[in-house]
Amino acid sequence: MKEDTAMNVVLKTFQCGLVPLCLIAALPIWSSCGPAAGADNERVDFSRASSFDVIAREGEVHLLFGIDRDSPSFHYSRSADGGTTWRDPVELPTHHAPPGRHHRGNDPQLAVAGQQVFAVWTAAGEGPWGSGPLAMAHSDDGGRSWHPSPAPRATTEEVGFRFPAIAADDRGLHAIWIHAEGDERSLRHARRDIGAEEWSVPKVIDPHICACCWNRLEVAGDGTLVALYRDHAPSDMALAVSEDRGQTWEKRGHVGRFDWDFQGCPHVGGGLALGTNGDLFATVWSGHEEHTGAYLMRSDNLGKSWLPEPPAGETFRPGRHTDVAVPDAERVIMTWDQPADRGKRAVLCVVSDDGGRTWNAPRPLSEPGEHATHPRLAAWEDGALVLWSGRDATGEPMTHRKRLELPARD
Repeated sequence: MKEDTAMNVVLKTFQCGLVPLCLIAALPIWSSCGPAAGADNERVDFSRASSFDVIAREGEVHLLFGIDRDSPSFHYSRSADGGTTWRDPVELPTHHAPPGRHHRGNDPQLAVAGQQVFAVWTAAGEGPWGSGPLAMAHSDDGGRSWHPSPAPRATTEEVGFRFPAIAADDRGLHAIWIHAEGDERSLRHARRDIGAEEWSVPKVIDPHICACCWNRLEVAGDGTLVALYRDHAPSDMALAVSEDRGQTWEKRGHVGRFDWDFQGCPHVGGGLALGTNGDLFATVWSGHEEHTGAYLMRSDNLGKSWLPEPPAGETFRPGRHTDVAVPDAERVIMTWDQPADRGKRAVLCVVSDDGGRTWNAPRPLSEPGEHATHPRLAAWEDGALVLWSGRDATGEPMTHRKRLELPARD
């Protein structure tokens, strides 16, 4: 995509691994990330989605979205051209485990490994806030057909497996979730190997975490698992790593070390992406009065240290809901929402061409006057698709999308 020549100016960049999003947002603006992808495509319409998950694998974009009707339903579609055209959506079977309450920030989860496609959600139940165990549907033909599939088992009826995150590779499927039972709020993991009928016995990753912020899970090429979640006391985002496919976990501390003491739940998780060179990128939000805002963090040792630690004593403009993606060895894309005029929120994105060490100017994605929130990213070698949520004039949910074209590498 060409830059707007009127804005072709010398821009300040950031020479560090942590970038406060408010400072990025203060830079001059390029043109937007392009027109809405597939806006005239009538074969699939998820503009009324109340929840969704989106990922890119092997050049294709995979989408799982929820529609609230008399009873909630989940649908899957995929695009081979970056979101310009889509397969007709396929409704997933949910009769075996009717979904509980889902919304942005508490979305059904999607994972893909070759022709294996997995969807996981929290079923309705008798646990906290009407939550129940995890539920799953599985496709072994690239999403053309789906069938119910076993999920990690709950030990009692009064337990909720909340805010799951999943990741898949050619060996199996991994899931993490918040185990909510009585006063317990722990982070747990289980694995189901390809061809296996049952899941592994759940392992406790962290026995005391935040009750209601979304989690992220990534699996590296060697099978290493990386989990991002919100801790409790302090309420900073935390990282845990398993190098043996979930048998054991090492807590690697907080992503940013803001030491935010908050007696409640902010309902804000983060973003997580692994680069092909081994760099790990995390986007986090803190409500600490001296550091309020959203940040990008980079680690070259899977979270043992972060480059650099956040500067103390500065106050940041409150970017809040974030996501990050790594389309190739050098480029990093991140997106976030932030306050806009008249009580609205706006969605922006920004691109790095050198592995997150410096950043170009931010690009506005949402239209002026639109209320835009909870953006998500799916990125591939020469582009990315950004989706976010809003409301129409009647207050009904609206899902918006724009495509970002990335110039070809030399």
